[in-house]
Amino acid sequence: MDVLVVDDDHLSREMTAAALKKLGCSAHAVAGMGAAQAWLSKRRPDLVIVDLLLPDGNGLDLCRWVRGRQGLETLPILATSGLGEEETIQDALESGASDFIRKPYLPDDLGRKLLRLLPK
Repeated sequence: MDVLVVDDDHLSREMTAAALKKLGCSAHAVAGMGAAQAWLSKRRPDLVIVDLLLPDGNGLDLCRWVRGRQGLETLPILATSGLGEEETIQDALESGASDFIRKPYLPDDLGRKLLRLLPK
C-alpha cells in the first residue's frame, strides 16, 4: 500500500513514515499543502495522512481539494492533529476526511485506522 504523509513537523513525518513501513506500506512524506498537491497531481496513493496545521494552508483545505479532484474523490484521508476537540474532528470529517487520529498516536492505533481505511 502506498501512503502519502503530509505534515510540516519533520519528526512527525519521519515517525509516521517509519510506522507505516513497519506495517508494510510504502510511505512518501511531504511538508506542506503545495507539495502534497503537486505530488497528488502526478500520483494516486492508497491513502493520505494529513496534519490539519500546515505552513501553506491547512489539512481541511487539502481534504476539500482532494475531494474536488477527478480520480481522487474516493481516496481515503486520515486527518491528524494534536487538537483533538470534537469541533476539530467534526471539521475534518465535514471537509472530506475519512477518519481522524489524535497526535501523538501509537503505531498500533495507526495500524487499526489503516485496516479500516485501506482497500482490502
